[in-house]
Amino acid sequence: SASLEAPAFVAEASEGKSEQEEGEDGANYVPVATAFTPGRVAELMVYEDGTRRGTSTASAGDIVAVAGLSDICIGDTICAPGSPVALPPPKISPPTVRLTLAASDTALAGREGTLVTRSALGKRLARELDRNLALRVRAVPEGFELAGRGALHLGVLAETFRREGYAFALGPPRVVERRDPDTGARLEPWEDITIEVEDQHVGAVTALLSQRRATMLDMSEAAAGGTTRLRYRAPTRAVLSLRSSLLHCSRGTATMSTELAGHEPWGGDLGAREQGSLVAVAEGQATAYAILGAEARGRLFVRPGDEIFEGQVVGIHQRAGDLGINVCKKKALTNMRAASKEQTVVLAEPIAVNLEYALEYIAEDELVEVTPKNVRIRKNPAFGKNKNK
Repeated sequence: SASLEAPAFVAEASEGKSEQEEGEDGANYVPVATAFTPGRVAELMVYEDGTRRGTSTASAGDIVAVAGLSDICIGDTICAPGSPVALPPPKISPPTVRLTLAASDTALAGREGTLVTRSALGKRLARELDRNLALRVRAVPEGFELAGRGALHLGVLAETFRREGYAFALGPPRVVERRDPDTGARLEPWEDITIEVEDQHVGAVTALLSQRRATMLDMSEAAAGGTTRLRYRAPTRAVLSLRSSLLHCSRGTATMSTELAGHEPWGGDLGAREQGSLVAVAEGQATAYAILGAEARGRLFVRPGDEIFEGQVVGIHQRAGDLGINVCKKKALTNMRAASKEQTVVLAEPIAVNLEYALEYIAEDELVEVTPKNVRIRKNPAFGKNKNK
């Protein structure tokens, strides 16, 4: 069985590929894993042209779904009681990246999502584990720790939750480390990176990769004229925040793909983010007057009218270290000033913050607040408490 589904008219359907002789609707079968559990198929369905229909028999090679068998796990083999022979289970790569998922506790919590409690998140994760074979979930004091096959795997899961109406907070992605069983040395996942970029940007890309302890494996001319293909090997830690920087230094022309190369010795310190964050010190609605004054401090994430809460990261500081600012400040009105005067203010376009950008940007003391309507970044209040202890 490859995956599990739960239609409304049957309890649970197990999907997979028929490997040998014909199967029949209503026949007795046993799921084979580490134990034999007999059962009867209540309904047999087959996929044709992307749709599923009921059938009485299925032949080898058909993609089928069966309902009525309990205690089915992904990778189990369903076979006749007379010949309980298990097929080799699928090999799944171990998790390489982990992050925390917790219920949101900001001043805006509950306004933009209907499913906001830890209990709701826990039930949804339990359902996800039935079909997401590469996902690992562990309860921690702040919420849940998720481990998966890269930041993209976990990012897609978070985006799915967001579209289903959940509101939650995500911590910064971290790599899953190991210890060498023989030497006890610290190991981390490394990845092979393939980049195709226009020739004029090769220098900027190679400089970026060298800062992240990446080793060049090959440089060759790509199939497209005027384009160079670069191959690197680098720690997964370096890849977690690479995509946005790569697009920036190549003016959006570079393409990148990665593949897990295995676990190798720890690659050393990669350094912290060079620029700090602009952090809101007041709650309210952002105003054009306050944003205009804040633009001299760095690039902003917000625009006039956005709801702001205290501790929200509203931009990138142009210098190292964080800076508190008030983007909700209003212009004082007198008989010489009119409120309509703010309409003539010309502001720079803010940086669009989506889930992928936010996960790449955040530092160790920051969180990504995700709701069905918005993706925001904020400071982690627990980080400051733990730091002071």
